Amino acid sequence: MGGENRAERSGEIRQYDWPQIYMLALIQVLGLWSIAPLWMCLFVALITTAKWLFPNAIGGGLRLMLTLAGGAWFLLYFGFNFTVEIAAVFLWLAASLKLLEIKSDKDLKLFVYVMLYVSAVSMLFEQSILHVLLQLLLVMLALSVLLRLHSGQVRWTFTQWRSLCSVLLFALPLVIVLFVFFPRIGPLWTIPVKASSATTGMSDSMSPGDIANLVNSDERVFRASFSGQRPVQSALYWRGLVLDRFDGRRWSRHPKRFVYGSKGRYDLGQNLEAAGDFYQVLLEPHNRLWLYALEGSESMSTHVKRKDMGQFELAVEAIQPVNYRMSYQSPEFLGRTIPTAYLVSGVDRSTSPSERDLQVPVSGNPETRRYMADLRKRLPSDQALLTHLLREFRNKAFSYSLQPPVLGEHFVDEFLFASRTGFCSHFAGSLAYMLRLADIPARVIVGYQGGEAVEGESYLLVREYDAHAWVEAYISGLGWVRVDPTAMVAPNRIEQNLERAVAQEGTFLKDNLAAQWRHGFTALTWLSLKMDKLNYQWQKWVINYSQADQYGVFRKLLGEYSLMRVALVFVSVFVLISILLLLRGWLKAEGRNLSGSQKRYLRWLALFSVLGYPRKIGESPRAYVNRMAEKMPPRLYRFALKETDQLEQREYSGDEQRIRQG
Repeated sequence: MGGENRAERSGEIRQYDWPQIYMLALIQVLGLWSIAPLWMCLFVALITTAKWLFPNAIGGGLRLMLTLAGGAWFLLYFGFNFTVEIAAVFLWLAASLKLLEIKSDKDLKLFVYVMLYVSAVSMLFEQSILHVLLQLLLVMLALSVLLRLHSGQVRWTFTQWRSLCSVLLFALPLVIVLFVFFPRIGPLWTIPVKASSATTGMSDSMSPGDIANLVNSDERVFRASFSGQRPVQSALYWRGLVLDRFDGRRWSRHPKRFVYGSKGRYDLGQNLEAAGDFYQVLLEPHNRLWLYALEGSESMSTHVKRKDMGQFELAVEAIQPVNYRMSYQSPEFLGRTIPTAYLVSGVDRSTSPSERDLQVPVSGNPETRRYMADLRKRLPSDQALLTHLLREFRNKAFSYSLQPPVLGEHFVDEFLFASRTGFCSHFAGSLAYMLRLADIPARVIVGYQGGEAVEGESYLLVREYDAHAWVEAYISGLGWVRVDPTAMVAPNRIEQNLERAVAQEGTFLKDNLAAQWRHGFTALTWLSLKMDKLNYQWQKWVINYSQADQYGVFRKLLGEYSLMRVALVFVSVFVLISILLLLRGWLKAEGRNLSGSQKRYLRWLALFSVLGYPRKIGESPRAYVNRMAEKMPPRLYRFALKETDQLEQREYSGDEQRIRQG
């Protein structure tokens, strides 16, 4: 005790705190794994483990070297860039290096407070349920360290954790009520913090190999749930971007005019009621404005606007998971006259010149130019020409592959008349180019096709490997139609999925070992989908809980939304918690003079009373159990008799005193 008091007076750190301190640092490695570079995570884990295993081996000189090495490496890696993400990572690195020089309680408190702050900052970038549980564990450890620092106790005790858990347990009802009923104020993660890298890989341009590289990832892009029956797999064309500019090799969007003005605070938006069928999308952050919608959709969310050529955009960039709702009607099928064709509406140009849909480079791909000039003479009808081109993809033995050969300068010529092996970007880009050469307005659409139904089709999961490209063409007498040349070459890609389409080739996720493991083992696939469903519900009902959702809860539970009813809810919860705290305090005061066996017996006696077998006032334990012999069920009576025998044995045989002394 004397040594402990001297350590406390001198401010030296007590040894019993160290295991939890190391756990704080290591948990934060997992918490910031998604935004911190790999070298930094390994560096922090290494110095933390070294300090844990060899507490006296890291002296002043070595600490200085590690600090300089970490700072220099950080500067070389990030340069002079500055984002909130980089600032958070730097703060974490500095706090981890602080771990090496903790010598007093003051240093320890500073370290714990910084870890708590970093924990809150990490919620800006990650809000999955696993991350939240991880940060909750970190907060519990941090609070336990602070509790032990203030209590001055040397040994870890169950009482400390029980006290901490009891406080959190009593606070939980108030937290839930505040979350559900308190007027919604934008949470921390709605602050417009843009990460330094996008989560998803779709870009606003397309060259022959871009999408083929993208589909090597199984990262989640968005989830969609339908109010009614889900459309068939072949109808799930998630329209994203319109690429209407072609330079001879790459398709891209024409640059938009710069619009002055700040977009302001991050907009969660509000979902409106839909009269007919609708679907709801939870989009993963990709740091862009665009989103994905089925053809024939209309916005039912205040933060989603229709733009030129039927594209939809968000009010602000998707820097956090975004929820939006769309009503939709299935497009008209034209496949009986034009293979794979559907009539689409609402995709006309409103703010840009229509001549852009006919733009072609002044030179390049001479063989394709001659072929289309001759074909146009033979087939003057737009519909007949488009039908002929689509059937050519099927009749001339084109093949679908994730590993197409590298093409040269005149890539359309080489693809159509030599290799005839390609991915969806090859087929879509070549068809749109040929149609423009024949004076038929056309453009390439990029987005996603299909998706994976999760557990009884509760929602649809769309991943990066569902990325796809197709064509929209304006046909005289019909209007804009959607055609997909890939469906002529590999129909199982559209009707089933990419994995089935390239099954014989064996190239599905071939360069992604982790994804192969997740998709190659049934147990891992099942676990992955279970976790995704759990995260989906968490994002939908907790992270994206909006004011509209709150009003819905009010109407369902309280009939209507009014300040009087809100106040009544808060007063009721406050009174209930106060009564529970007073009751707990009274029971604790009453039980100070009771032995452990007496407390145990009284707890069971309270349970017996709840079950309808109360004890009379002044009745002894033995008299009570004898009276219950005919009233209690046999199994419950035997348990009550056993508890009574143990009580008498401990109270009157001296066991209780030995237990206390032990």
